[in-house]
Amino acid sequence: MLQAQHNLRIHLRSIPNAHSLRVVLDSQRRLSHEPARRLTFSDPAGAARWAQRGLTYARLVQQTRDIGGNVGTGGLAAGQGSIAASRIQKLPHDALTDPTHTRQFERISADIDERVAHALRYGITQRLYFQRANVLGLQNRDGTLEHVIRKRFIPMTGPLKATLIDLASNLLRPQPPRDLPRPGAAESRIDFQAALHHRRGDTRPSQML
Repeated sequence: MLQAQHNLRIHLRSIPNAHSLRVVLDSQRRLSHEPARRLTFSDPAGAARWAQRGLTYARLVQQTRDIGGNVGTGGLAAGQGSIAASRIQKLPHDALTDPTHTRQFERISADIDERVAHALRYGITQRLYFQRANVLGLQNRDGTLEHVIRKRFIPMTGPLKATLIDLASNLLRPQPPRDLPRPGAAESRIDFQAALHHRRGDTRPSQML
């Protein structure tokens, strides 16, 4: 299972085509379910993280059901993702109790999340992925014209584009929060500056800034 996840991480160095991407998304949805279930009692916090990961991938699967695009790598990433999802379901129940293996599994999966997020953002903004839409057309049948609805792939815009980029940027691999100044930091900085301005031998009180 770890080897398949590692191989998936390697193959995601290249942008997958739309079909391969959808298979990868679904494989990670299925894979996340197992540690979320198995770690419920031994590591509730870890189980919650995996459950949230599974929910995020489920939303991505749902939102990408109508995307297409043949540009990108083929089935290597998809194949390894499917293997990883299949293998983790066959592991013994206590297979995720080893902290070393669990941390390694988490690191590899976090790297996969990062690369999937990059693939989504890049594929959408560079128009490698398209969305399926219904367009009105004409059909000539028995010498008469009639309106028909045809399926076409068009550049991804509007709500779908915004939703996928938001999921990739803010849920799949959110940016780390900016460090907030610790309490009292502003006062300490003022005191330090006042001390610098208070020259040695000067009997006048320091000027607070």
